[in-house]
Amino acid sequence: MRRISDLILKSGFAEFYMAAIVLIVLFPPQYVFLDPGLYPKFGLLALLNSISCFYLFWKNRSPLKFNLVMVFYALFLLMNLLGLIHSSFPQMALLTVFRDVQVLVSAIIVVQIIAEKGVRLVPVMFTIVSVVLASWGLIELYGALDEFVLTHDSTYLVQASLGHRNLYGQFLVLALVGSFLGLGRKFGFGAFGLVMVVSTVIVLLLSRSTWLVAVVCFSLMLWFEIRKFGIGMVIKPKIGWLVGASLILILLVVLVDDIYTLEHHFLTLINYDTGTTMDRFLLVSRSLKLGFDSLILGTGIGDWPIQIMRFDQSGMLTENGDVYYQRAHNDFAQVFAESGILAGVFYAVVFVLGLGSSLKAAMKRQDQISVIVFMLWCGLLIVGLTNFPKERPEFAVFFGILLALTPSQIDVHLPKKGVLMISMLLALVGFSLFSLRMKSEFFFTKALQSQELASWILHKEYLDQVNDEILPFDHIGRPIDWHRGYGRVNAGEPQKVRELFQEALDLNPFHPETLNGLGSVRASNGEFELAENYFLESVARTPRYQAGQINLAAIYLVQGKGTKAFDSFISADPYLVTDRYVEIGTILARDSIKSMLPSFSERKMRLTTEAIYNTPSWSFEVIRHAAMNNNPFHVQLRIEALYYLLKNCENTECAEVYNLKEKYVPDHKIDLDL
Repeated sequence: MRRISDLILKSGFAEFYMAAIVLIVLFPPQYVFLDPGLYPKFGLLALLNSISCFYLFWKNRSPLKFNLVMVFYALFLLMNLLGLIHSSFPQMALLTVFRDVQVLVSAIIVVQIIAEKGVRLVPVMFTIVSVVLASWGLIELYGALDEFVLTHDSTYLVQASLGHRNLYGQFLVLALVGSFLGLGRKFGFGAFGLVMVVSTVIVLLLSRSTWLVAVVCFSLMLWFEIRKFGIGMVIKPKIGWLVGASLILILLVVLVDDIYTLEHHFLTLINYDTGTTMDRFLLVSRSLKLGFDSLILGTGIGDWPIQIMRFDQSGMLTENGDVYYQRAHNDFAQVFAESGILAGVFYAVVFVLGLGSSLKAAMKRQDQISVIVFMLWCGLLIVGLTNFPKERPEFAVFFGILLALTPSQIDVHLPKKGVLMISMLLALVGFSLFSLRMKSEFFFTKALQSQELASWILHKEYLDQVNDEILPFDHIGRPIDWHRGYGRVNAGEPQKVRELFQEALDLNPFHPETLNGLGSVRASNGEFELAENYFLESVARTPRYQAGQINLAAIYLVQGKGTKAFDSFISADPYLVTDRYVEIGTILARDSIKSMLPSFSERKMRLTTEAIYNTPSWSFEVIRHAAMNNNPFHVQLRIEALYYLLKNCENTECAEVYNLKEKYVPDHKIDLDL
């Protein structure tokens, strides 16, 4: 057996593993799954790790060395198990634990590879990944151009194999830095070309977190270079790089749609009141509060998306009930919230040790590898503070390699066969769990496709094959039982709908769609008081949730509570125009306009207001604009009438319109000429 294993090694086990890692990272998203790039890749990684551990088990040469960072990561995994104890979803929580396990298993394998081959294969792997991902991104950027203009929204089409623009950009930066491991100071034309291409993609992505990672990493590289060789020896050879950077900035100005886009994105780096930056700060602060509320055990792994909805979502993207955060966008805060203080401390210690040991080595040795490893730790730290790399398979691979590369003052020698056997078994268990999750995601995705086709029989059949234990809710927190109830409602089968919605509510008591579903069931049975309570609860934390507010308005109309109906409608998200939204809005607007007609003594205003009343679509636009502009309805009605009159007036008639403006909206800041 040993001869066979030695033969395999000589024929390229290390090369095989690194090539397989490249293929896993570049494996394209599989859209038959709920998260196209998550469990398919983790499944492949777990399978690769199990096969590799089996091979290394039989190889059995030198003892296995754990560096100190790997030891503390193993301790983090042990402490993270506490989050299982408290989890409401133990099987789903196991998925998280075994995703984290793959990081350590990959590190163990890479340590063995480095012991046999050195680090030469690592920069090769990163270089291949950088070239492919950068080329992939350029192609997608070209496809995103609209008449040679790149808008901020279109940049979200650039994802490559990572599934999201920000994740793609951040990983691309780290892969590029990792490719420098084997270059030393010999930056030739190939390296220059790669950096320029990657830099172009990074800049054009308009991703603030990506910019931050890139600036920090390359600033550190420049600082170490200047410290070692002096500013003159560093800057002179870099003239070409500066010219290239200037050309990229010019390209940015040419392709981006307008100066506002650039100004907005640069300002959000320092102004926390704009963009989604405030959302991120609120998510972190609330995650910390959740952690302190359950200091020892945490809320439970997988419970964060549910528990975070306990808070009022006013002013956040989640306030409209159409967007839900499933992650804290800060791995450290989420680990603390879900798994408690012990797991949170050990996870933070991993980064502290990684940064400290690599910085010490870089300052002492001043060699390229130590500097690059320190840069990678800094980059991964920023990604962990601004995103959710712990969840993603590409970053799991990267994390494992970084653990293996980190220099250590203390090495822990462990029995190799025992560790590899345990690692193999853990990888196999992970592969089994990931496969079960993929099976459920596959059937759930088929159910969603059936829903789009209104094929409710197939919808039910597919959902019946979903394992609720391993897939308890979808990507925005809706329980699977909610989907089952929704399907029955649309299929005209009201049996068990209330029971299904109630089971969904027990699983996620704060989800507005579930509360709205139960309210709708009660309203259909004439139980308006109970329905009102559910609708009020659905908008208590998500005040702009349209379905809940519209249903409230509808039952208030039935009960003759016009004022309450009007207030509920105005509170709903006005940017989602549905048939029911238009229907209820038109009724409320015309009723209000009719009551206001006698208040207009001037013929022009009265006739224009009557025209608005007699045109249902126009009436609806008035109430919708009132909601969009946060104006009282009577003020918006007057503005709409005055605007119409101004557009259609001639000469002296226009002066009369401005006089009407002074009468009806004297204190309202509006330029009717616009």
